[in-house]
Amino acid sequence: MSDHRGLVHALLAIAVALACSPPNGSPAAEAPATPKMPKHWRVTSDINFSATDIRPVSVQLGAKVGALRNTTYDINGKQLKLNTIVAATLGDADAIVAALGKIKPKEFFLRRGLIIYEFVGSDDTLPEIRKGRARLAKQ
Repeated sequence: MSDHRGLVHALLAIAVALACSPPNGSPAAEAPATPKMPKHWRVTSDINFSATDIRPVSVQLGAKVGALRNTTYDINGKQLKLNTIVAATLGDADAIVAALGKIKPKEFFLRRGLIIYEFVGSDDTLPEIRKGRARLAKQ
């Protein structure tokens, strides 16, 4: 269990570091546009990361990430993040899903081909995460 906690802390540290600094380095492939979410979800930040910034995430996930977007929403005063992760290959997408499945419940992420959507929020955002995931599943 401590191995999973270590990975969770490492991924969270990377996400926080990336979200707090502007992207730099060579450009990565553009992640898909922020998906349409419920109207009361207000975008407060939307960052498409460079290849340099993505590299540590690829290492932590054990798979090549081709593009990464981090969108932060304000939902009635609560903060929720959506990471749009684009895998380089279907095998990489499988590996990313497996890595995420080891550290969080499956309802916190959704795979659509090469794209994996990962929700990051506190326990009180779980009802909104479920709404967002259901909406993504229909798109």
